Amino acid sequence: MINNKPTGRTINISSLFWSIVVLVLVIVMIIFSSYYMEMKTELAEAKNNLRNQQFNVAVLDFNQMFIKKVLKAEEDVDFESRLKLETAVRALGDQEILAGWNSFVNAENDMAAQKEVKELLFILAVKARR
Repeated sequence: MINNKPTGRTINISSLFWSIVVLVLVIVMIIFSSYYMEMKTELAEAKNNLRNQQFNVAVLDFNQMFIKKVLKAEEDVDFESRLKLETAVRALGDQEILAGWNSFVNAENDMAAQKEVKELLFILAVKARR
């Protein structure tokens, strides 16, 4: 114990030391908490970007399969190809793309089917840019 004569107070060096240690630890905890929050935000953004990129790849894969199996087909689309396309479009999980696909599949004639193909390809192009 040190006696501070001008004020008449007694200072305990041990409690002063531990008070400083606690203060330093609180400051360090605040700094690390701010870094943690920043990293958490960056991780959430990275996960969102990855999800978008995976969706875009899936849309482009479906687009490529659609062009190969439907637009470049020399004959009618066989059942297996149609099933693969149907499975792939449902796996995208996008209602607008699925609606475009259903409009194409349920077209009443060739003219309507051509119109729906254009609309489906437009939807796919827009979705791949998100």
